[in-house]
Amino acid sequence: MYQYASIFLISLLGTISSYTDIKNGKILNMLVFPMVFAAILLAFLSQAHLLLFSLNALLAFMFGFSLYLARLWSAADSKLFLAFALLFPLGLYPKNFVFFPAFSLLLNSFVPAFVVLFGLSLFRTTVQEKADALKSALRPQQLLSLAIILFAFYWLLFYLFSLVALPLDFFLIVILLFLLVSAMEKVLPRKMVVVSALLAALFALLNLKELFQPNFWIFFSLILIMIVFLRFFTLYLGFFAFGKRAEINDLKPGAVLLEGVYEKNGLLEKKRLFFPSLINALQDIKTNYLFDLSAKGLTAENIAFLQKKNKEGKVRFHSLLTQETLPFAPLLFLGTLLTFFCPLFLPWC
Repeated sequence: MYQYASIFLISLLGTISSYTDIKNGKILNMLVFPMVFAAILLAFLSQAHLLLFSLNALLAFMFGFSLYLARLWSAADSKLFLAFALLFPLGLYPKNFVFFPAFSLLLNSFVPAFVVLFGLSLFRTTVQEKADALKSALRPQQLLSLAIILFAFYWLLFYLFSLVALPLDFFLIVILLFLLVSAMEKVLPRKMVVVSALLAALFALLNLKELFQPNFWIFFSLILIMIVFLRFFTLYLGFFAFGKRAEINDLKPGAVLLEGVYEKNGLLEKKRLFFPSLINALQDIKTNYLFDLSAKGLTAENIAFLQKKNKEGKVRFHSLLTQETLPFAPLLFLGTLLTFFCPLFLPWC
């Protein structure tokens, strides 16, 4: 009975949130918060494994917040994911992720979304833009910095998963490293490479025997290639595919900027962001951007300030590149529905 109630609430939440996200670009808190409370109530009434339920909820919150920090979705999407994660009956989750069952929801949402968006990016961009994206992804300084960071984070994950006696396969490593690096870029952009280099040196000393094994370097090289492809080439390509140029007077609240605005000698100038990345953060630590570059986008006050400066002749550009956002609520709903059919149709379940 409780499972049927959960499935009904998931259907209701998914249908309404998909509709409002597609129509208005909004996911209503007045819909999501009651669903979270309903999920908690159902867990208590059904006498579910409360420890696993709580751990799943905590990890769902942490992952959702990490994706928000990485600008891969909005705060509303994070809350919606938490609601789906809690409503989904524990007994119906695939058994692959013992302590974090809701990770399957992320996979089933992001993998199809990535395939579709990557296909659209290839279709919408020119050969030159693809070449520029590849050239940007393979910058030597970027590769070296990323390799140091991934080496340190890889061993952190290795020891963490060994502590709780869980297997750490290639696919899971890539996903976790991608999310961790994306989140840490936002939290510690100035010190990330230095801290990672110190950790990498420590882990190298602790694992000298492993480092002399060719298989380790083959495995690590594959991880590096996948992260470069996902974090730099694909997102850089998406800059060309999903960027829309808007005149200053046509900007709308909530528009997510792909160009940062800063002040220099009393005038406003802009700089391309190419989706936030570690190297951008390191290079731009001295740049004080005037507007928040998070997924929340521009506020009405930001736009009024920019238009005022433009009328005063203190803006050295006429338009800004904004991100064409796609409604993510339907994708989360689809991922939740797909999870019901694991492992029938999905090979990673």
